[in-house]
Amino acid sequence: MEFQNEDENRNDELKITLNDKDEVVGYAIVGGISGQIGVPYEKAPADFVDVFSPKYFLYKNGEFKINPDYKEPINEM
Repeated sequence: MEFQNEDENRNDELKITLNDKDEVVGYAIVGGISGQIGVPYEKAPADFVDVFSPKYFLYKNGEFKINPDYKEPINEM
């Protein structure tokens, strides 16, 4: 999913939240989330929404990177 959509409700910037390891743990395109920071959409990977999983991306020094320490969540039922 690209961020080119001109939805009138869309935020002017991507809103993300980070944990203490600079891992992206949440995001919002419409509305907001507690502890958010704003990031220009063009800085986010084109597939950000499609592949997002908490902690998959790092956001450091104004850049997104794939987290080399990311581990797939284990579904426990």
